[in-house]
Amino acid sequence: MFKIISEHILTFLDVETYRDFFIRLLIALLTLFTPVTPIILCIAFFVVLDFITAVVASLKNKIAITSSKMSRTISKTIVYSISIIVTHLLDTIILKDFNLHISLASISGAFIAITEGKSILENLVLINNGTALKNILLYLSSEYRHTKNSKELFDDIASTIRNNKIKREPTKYEVVKKAKEEN
Repeated sequence: MFKIISEHILTFLDVETYRDFFIRLLIALLTLFTPVTPIILCIAFFVVLDFITAVVASLKNKIAITSSKMSRTISKTIVYSISIIVTHLLDTIILKDFNLHISLASISGAFIAITEGKSILENLVLINNGTALKNILLYLSSEYRHTKNSKELFDDIASTIRNNKIKREPTKYEVVKKAKEEN
């Protein structure tokens, strides 16, 4: 029964073998997803950079590196790629008539890059005890170029955070570090 059905399918698709069918399917999929390949590669770069900085931060702060933590990187990359592919499909199939000037895949890629960038910055803070974040904040600050003493600007930001004027959730490493200090 399966042989008869498969022969009808191959005849209908005008291919002689399954090999030809899969080659044509692969070419069609590659053609469909070529526009989002740069976005996926950029996100993969950010994920790898986050992974490397997390490993270095864990080693420097003597935090255990487990396989479950490392496997999150793979699942995160797969979920990010699928989300970009799905938004690209939404763009090309459903929203093609709206003539949007920016694609949903680009927006989701930017959101993912910002999320990964935040994680990389958190890891750099753990690696350098805050000096990397200090330099980045000072450089990005518009007041930095107009302030005679840039150290004062950073001290104001740091004291505001220290005095809990800005409430924030502790990072995953701060929680682990605090638990480690308590033991």
